[in-house]
Order: sequence, then C-alpha cells, then structure tokens
Amino acid sequence: MCKNFFIFLFCLMLCGCSPKLNITTLEPSNVNASFKNIRVERFLYDDVFQSDAVREKLANKTLNGRHIYNVNDYNFDVILRGKILDSSVDIQRYYKKDKNRCKLYIYDKQTKKSKCVSFFTYPCEKQTYTLKTKIELISKNYDLLFTKTYQKNKHKDKCYESSFHIDRRVSKINSNLALQIADKIAYDLSPRYKNFYVKIIEKINDRFSIEKDNFLHAVNLLKNNNIQEADFKLTNINKRLNDKSAEALYNLGLCKEVKGELKLANYYYKMAKTVSYNDDNTNLISQSILRTNFNIKQRQKALRQLKN
Repeated sequence: MCKNFFIFLFCLMLCGCSPKLNITTLEPSNVNASFKNIRVERFLYDDVFQSDAVREKLANKTLNGRHIYNVNDYNFDVILRGKILDSSVDIQRYYKKDKNRCKLYIYDKQTKKSKCVSFFTYPCEKQTYTLKTKIELISKNYDLLFTKTYQKNKHKDKCYESSFHIDRRVSKINSNLALQIADKIAYDLSPRYKNFYVKIIEKINDRFSIEKDNFLHAVNLLKNNNIQEADFKLTNINKRLNDKSAEALYNLGLCKEVKGELKLANYYYKMAKTVSYNDDNTNLISQSILRTNFNIKQRQKALRQLKN
C-alpha cells in the first residue's frame, strides 16, 4: 500500500515538473498503397468467423464520420485473404485443496483434539485459449502488398465441484478472440489519428524578464488547453521580443502543432533552435523539428490514401 502511494506521489511530481500538451496527428495505414474498394475472401480453416469479423470491421471503419472502405466481392482494388493457423485450447489439470472441508480426522491423545490430515480437493484446470491468424493483402494482379500474423490468447483458471467438464467452448471463446484480431487488422489497414504528449517550456530566459508574467500567463493557457488564446498571447510576445526568445517561439510552435498546422509549427521550431542557449531546450526543440518533419510526411501519405 505504502509502495503504491509513493509511486503515485512520484508520478505527481513528474507531472508537476513537466507539464505536457496532448497533440493529435493523422498517420497512414501500415500498407504502402492506396485503395478504397476491398474484397474479403473467406479465410482458410475459419471455424471462428474470423473473416466475417474482419469484413464487418472494415465496412464500419470511419474517419471524421466518413467510411474509409467499400467492402464488396465484385468491384475491388485489393483482395484480403487469410488463414487460421491455430485455434486451440491448452489444458493443464490439477487439484486444489479445500481447507474448509476435512476428509479425514485423527485424534491426538496428547492434545485431546482432532486434527485434519486429509482435505477434500476440487478438480481444476488452467486453460489457455489461442487464436493465430495470418492475413495477406494483395492487388488485383496478385502482388503482395501487406502480410502479418496476429495472435490473441485468453487465460482461464477454473475449478469444478465434482469432475472435469468436457465442453471447453473453444469455438465460442476463440470467436471472441477473432473479434479482437479483427480490430487489429482494421487498425493496420486504415489511416487513423494518433495521440502523444509534448513538453511545454515553463520558464522564459532571464534576458526577457520583462515578458515573464505574460509568458507565464501563456503557459497557464496551454496547460488549460486554451490553445487559441495562448497562440494569440505568444504571437504578441514574439513580436515584442523580435523573435529572440527560444522559449516563446517553441511554445508558439506547440500551439500550431496542436491546431494541425504542422508546417508552421516546424517553422517556429526551427526559428527557436537558432536562438536557443539552453542545452535541454535545444534538445527538446530539435526533437520537435524531427517530429513535425516526420508527421508532415505521414499526414501527406494518409491524405493520399484517403483520396481514393
């Protein structure tokens, strides 16, 4: 209990020392191709409705309220096929002692008390359900575009009153695992948004102490997710300081990045790096330049995928 409490306090200290901003950006699917119409073939050895689950997940996959794919068997750009590599349950049997139910007592003459020397036992099983599915996404010319093997497991520890049960419900449980795998497949094949956190710079360089209060106000606005107001405040601070404050320029870049203006964010990060005199801030700014460079390319790729 005490250990968990101290871990909690440590996390609070970290959060207090390093306030962060939540940023959302668009990233492409894991397939290096663009397509809109997809045919989902019946998977080989599919006794868990895996192909049906995948078809439904892809048909209902949306982004910004719009369906990403048309799933049909006739007018298609790509074909998704698959195979169930493993649909099984591994069972390890054992017996568990019930210390509340004595099976055999002996009388101890010295203590004049009865002592239990044998307890009733319950038959128990450790059950591990496994589903492994391999998919291949191919073009109409049968060029391989994407392949991956997915695996999901479910562990159960069950005890019975009298004897072991014969019905393992493998098909029912593994059909639920098939739904989880279908989610992963739809995720890999679809453009999507990702979220991450980026550190806010809280203190401005002492050379610009004249703007200290204004800068702290802007930082508080960022912490409270008042991005538009923070953007306005930091823009004015940078104007008054003639773009000489790395801290103000960096935080303004954060505002632009949160709003999805990645090229403008990248521009302000680069400006901040040229006037940064703090090694920690310079490293943070350099990471932001690399991140926005990468995310600009990722978003362009995702938008190309969504156009089809």
